[in-house]
Amino acid sequence: MSIELTVDIAVLCGNKILLIRRNKEPFTESLVLPGGHVEDKDISLAAAASRELFEETGLEISEGKMRYLMVLDSPDRDPRGRKVSFVFSVSISTKQFKSARAGSDAKSIILVN
Repeated sequence: MSIELTVDIAVLCGNKILLIRRNKEPFTESLVLPGGHVEDKDISLAAAASRELFEETGLEISEGKMRYLMVLDSPDRDPRGRKVSFVFSVSISTKQFKSARAGSDAKSIILVN
């Protein structure tokens, strides 16, 4: 069995969380945490999280600000196959959120309670 390593980022803005509306399958139109696959060029999981956050939201957050939160490892959480996701959290200001833009897999970005 092949297992793919991924990262997700819980971006907090005050008492709200940033979610993206997916633009691609699977889960098109679903609201999800930004994130994606760890690539060979990533020097750490936190670096992968920083890269993925930038690709999907345009937010430039250094890997040093990423805080490990948890692992999602349920074998049936993704229809594309087994994925193990390391989840990081980071806090941003309202000003930073206003500079965010949807990119790569994101159709749009929203803050939710």
